[in-house]
Amino acid sequence: PLTNQNMNTQFVRKVTKSRSVDGSFVVVGEEEILDPSEPSELARLLEDEDLRVRSLAAIAIGKLRSRLSIQPLLKMLDDNPNKDPLVRHAAALALSRSAVSEELAALLPGAAPNARMGITLALRRQKSKELAKLLDDPEPLIALEAARGIHDEEIAEAFPQLAALADQPMPSGDDGLTDALVRRVMNANFRLGQKEHAERVLKFATNASLSESLRVEALEELKMWDAPSPLDRVLGAWRPIADKRDAGFIANLLRSQLGGIISGSESVQKLGAELAAKYGIQEVEPVLVAVAKDVSKATISRVAALHALDQLKAKSLADLAATSLEDKTPEVRVAARQIAIRLNPDAAAEMLAAAISHGTLIEQQAAIRQAAERAAFDTDALLRDLLSGLAAGKVAPSIQLDLIEAAHARGEQLLHHVTAYEQTLDPADPLAKYRVSLEGGDAKRGADIFFGRSSASCRRCHSIQNSGGAVGPDLSVIGKEKDREYLLEALVVPNAKIAKGFEPVIAVMDSGKVYAGTKKSDEGEALQLMLADGTVISLPKDEIDELAKGQSAMPDDLIKHLSLADVRDLVEYLAQQKTPAPKVA
Repeated sequence: PLTNQNMNTQFVRKVTKSRSVDGSFVVVGEEEILDPSEPSELARLLEDEDLRVRSLAAIAIGKLRSRLSIQPLLKMLDDNPNKDPLVRHAAALALSRSAVSEELAALLPGAAPNARMGITLALRRQKSKELAKLLDDPEPLIALEAARGIHDEEIAEAFPQLAALADQPMPSGDDGLTDALVRRVMNANFRLGQKEHAERVLKFATNASLSESLRVEALEELKMWDAPSPLDRVLGAWRPIADKRDAGFIANLLRSQLGGIISGSESVQKLGAELAAKYGIQEVEPVLVAVAKDVSKATISRVAALHALDQLKAKSLADLAATSLEDKTPEVRVAARQIAIRLNPDAAAEMLAAAISHGTLIEQQAAIRQAAERAAFDTDALLRDLLSGLAAGKVAPSIQLDLIEAAHARGEQLLHHVTAYEQTLDPADPLAKYRVSLEGGDAKRGADIFFGRSSASCRRCHSIQNSGGAVGPDLSVIGKEKDREYLLEALVVPNAKIAKGFEPVIAVMDSGKVYAGTKKSDEGEALQLMLADGTVISLPKDEIDELAKGQSAMPDDLIKHLSLADVRDLVEYLAQQKTPAPKVA
């Protein structure tokens, strides 16, 4: 039954339920059975003052599958200028059931914008190629909805028309509408995959009026043209294209444009350099050299330029590497050292030893990693000397984990040093094996884990700078209030110390119900309890049978989802949080 106390009484009297008779739907009223071929009784209700009545009437009309209802439904859409999405949804659903796609498309000329939107949504439900006729609609929202329908529902017959939108003037700027449309147009071309489609994607990459994120997306697509990911570029859904496909034309397309790309923003420059390296475009060598030498350029761009020149086997590479080893930026020196080692392997151990002894932390960690990757006798000897001091506590805390990882990478010839170190750890100390994660982490990677790693779920309960949840304490100044040992313990043994004001409690009610959460207030006649999802509930104290201390809301097995490197990065990120969050009005 469709009865509802807020529903129009006339609607309740006239329409109470629907049933199928010989495959067609009829609507049964308390006093009469309405003729499926004559839905006028329901059509009148499409103009009812109650929007809920309108929407339910439209759904019922859709079950009649009658062409006689099309015009009343279009009028209902015109009378609802996108005010109520439920009404629009009901009308679109009814239209999709009442007419075939060709009939709906024939209604487009002369239809008002709200009616066209309803037809667009109906065509999407039908997964109809007729949606292509709406791609050039003068209303941006309708054109976007048509593009979404074609792309998201994988209407392959209309992909060429969607891809061809790239040949028309496209909206620019950084708004959501532009982003949603351009990404789908680019992805349609990427999926079609021929030379003409790559040309269109390149046009997006070189369009300075588009946002940086869209230009980066275009470059990413060109970079993986020969081996597309099976995940859709827009939706993330599993939509394999092909394991391998022809990309022999990409280099020629890029050749005349790459110089301008490499002169762009930081992220664009980086991808431009990577494209030059992947497709072997030697002509941009002078541009890449200029970027690598230019101290005003972003570090990430200069490093990418060096790596690209290395892959291109540039003629000036040896001199450039030697010069870059004296650069003021550690990341540039790391990249240059990697090139210098490849060009002069006999000097590898000496260069890496100097970096470990006198370089910055970034250089020390990179040198240890480079030594392990090289897998040669002289660099193994260098690692062996360093590892011999691990058990004796003679290795700086910030590179202990790097050495342990290097030993694991090299295998049996070095692992006995790690075993000797592990035998010195106190088995009764739950933090012992994790103390190699106290120093030397990467704060940026730590932020990515905190806010983006679903298995860690940090932001679900904790907030930093007003971003995150409120179940646990705000961590905006945790680095100022607590030391690294405390931060490590909170990750490894969450129940060891619980922040004041966030003590977990379990409330057993007289009714038998059990609530677990964080006590927010104990004043008055009720206990205010915040549940794990952030909801605050009020429990009358006279109905609480028992109140007990609970476990920390942080998962006991959190540490199982984090590597030692992850823990180190998180500790580093949290240790740097020393600025109070701004007050929210």
